[in-house]
Amino acid sequence: MRELELRLEEGSREFTDMGVLRQRISEEMEDERKQYQKDLAERDFTADQTRKKYQGTAFFYTHLPRNDMSFSHTAELAQLSEG
Repeated sequence: MRELELRLEEGSREFTDMGVLRQRISEEMEDERKQYQKDLAERDFTADQTRKKYQGTAFFYTHLPRNDMSFSHTAELAQLSEG
């Protein structure tokens, strides 16, 4: 009878340990989900800022006079502003 009680206690401890392990895994998964959402938001923000920057540049270049001297000067200005 005592042997069965010991087995039952051991099984109960293992079950409790599994509950703790599940809780930890659940918390870690939640942390990972939050970090993933944060990373996506940062990526989207950066992409949006980059898009806005280059849309402005594209608008600038499409409204330039079309002679070679003006284009050359504008290209030099663009290189200076980027670099």
